[in-house]
Amino acid sequence: MTRNKKLSLSILAVVLAAFTIIVIRNAWVGEDAYITLRTVDNFVNGYGLTWNVGERVQAYTHPLWMFLLTIFYFVTRESFYTTIVLSVIVSVVAVLFLSFRVARSTYTAILAILALTLSKAFVDYSTSGLENPLSHLLLAIFLLMFLSREDINGRFIFYISLVASLVTLNRLDHGVLVAPVLIYFLWCSRSWRSVGAMALGFVPLVIWEMFSLFYYGFLWPNTAYAKLATAVPWTTLTEQGLYYIWSSLRVDPLTVVVIAGGVAIPLIRKQWRLVLISAGLIIYLIYLVRIGGCFMSGRLLTAPLILAVIVLTQYSLRLTKTFWISAAVIVVLGLVTSYSPVYTTADDGSADVEKMKFGRGIVDERGWYFSGAGLLNAPVDKPMPTHKYAELARIQRQPLTANRTAMTTRSTVGFYGYFAGPAIYVIDLCGLGDPLLARLPFDTTKNWRIGHIYRAVPEGYRETVLTGRNALQDPNLRKYYDKLKLVVSGGLFDGTRLKTIVEMNLGKYDHLLDAYSRR
Repeated sequence: MTRNKKLSLSILAVVLAAFTIIVIRNAWVGEDAYITLRTVDNFVNGYGLTWNVGERVQAYTHPLWMFLLTIFYFVTRESFYTTIVLSVIVSVVAVLFLSFRVARSTYTAILAILALTLSKAFVDYSTSGLENPLSHLLLAIFLLMFLSREDINGRFIFYISLVASLVTLNRLDHGVLVAPVLIYFLWCSRSWRSVGAMALGFVPLVIWEMFSLFYYGFLWPNTAYAKLATAVPWTTLTEQGLYYIWSSLRVDPLTVVVIAGGVAIPLIRKQWRLVLISAGLIIYLIYLVRIGGCFMSGRLLTAPLILAVIVLTQYSLRLTKTFWISAAVIVVLGLVTSYSPVYTTADDGSADVEKMKFGRGIVDERGWYFSGAGLLNAPVDKPMPTHKYAELARIQRQPLTANRTAMTTRSTVGFYGYFAGPAIYVIDLCGLGDPLLARLPFDTTKNWRIGHIYRAVPEGYRETVLTGRNALQDPNLRKYYDKLKLVVSGGLFDGTRLKTIVEMNLGKYDHLLDAYSRR
């Protein structure tokens, strides 16, 4: 091994160690992750893939990540440390894979890991309990397969389509990131055999969607209805989405600049294979702006960031002036704001709450919950998280009985829902776990923020939940709820239920919701 090679591997080892240390120091589990963990807990304890026991509602957006969490949770029966350990392992594996398999040279790998280490968004969501780490790993595998093959045959198309289906199964909207590459393969081969191979690769996704339609009654998660079908004007959402990008540029400029570089450089250099990745990034960013972004600063930018970093690792570098200039730019952009992950302490989020608000409902989600759900703040004598919502739920937790009478109404349901346990029925005012409220128009009497679209609880709905008897006052909504309740709570193989599923997905009962909304 040459001296230069030893030096490059030594530097790479240092940045990999730095990445691991900084991710662990910033490790946390978010409030939204506990929405999924409530479903995981119900599933492991025999109550099905449910949010509220007795209602089949998909309150999570990441089936593959949910099942992976379930495997580990089944063994440990503990949520906080299990989720953090799993997230850190997957994140480190993704970065190691990028360093030793995807990057064209050791020095480009060094720059890539340095950028990821100093990206607030990437470090924040390398844990958090959400699906980001698994998305990063799957996208890295997908791009390695794409970039390392020139010849295209049916077997290769099957395998890369299989990985693409897992990317999409982990989060549906990540399908747009890989779509241009798949379309390119189909165009190059132009044969029915390739179409068949690609269709076969997507069998896992098709199986899930058929299961979702049968089990939950719908192809899309309940969260999609709650967050996207809101009747908020598209112009308002687009303005919000643009602000989401701008807000990230202010507090985490490195992430946005690297994504921009991953889009622009292949186009400038006319490297058409890499342009396909840029195309996926562009489509995804347009989609992101169109839906209004997210209330969690940076969360939806980590997947495009890993793609952009991989694009930039395809340019070979040596220990030259270009390398040092690039490293200096990355360090400056990564350290220029006070939100850099390098500056994290146990006091994050506990002192200056206003510092965690970035305007228009966008927040530093890790900072917001870090004092009660961050690994640095984990006490040795108390269970985590120690957040007030979790503590309240632990006090109010009740045993599940045949005649459940406990019910509560909340707008933040993650910590509370999980720790309250299956005995308490939680009406989610934002509709994420509620099949009826998710389909109702947003409450115009309350301020909304992206991802938190409040619904007014219809008259008689609380009584309906407590008694099991339809007490809704509006006649149209009462008829609609009867159909919806049959879908989410009726016998799985009931013929009337299966017929109702078809009718609801074809919009046969939408006029009842429209009549209620007009009223």
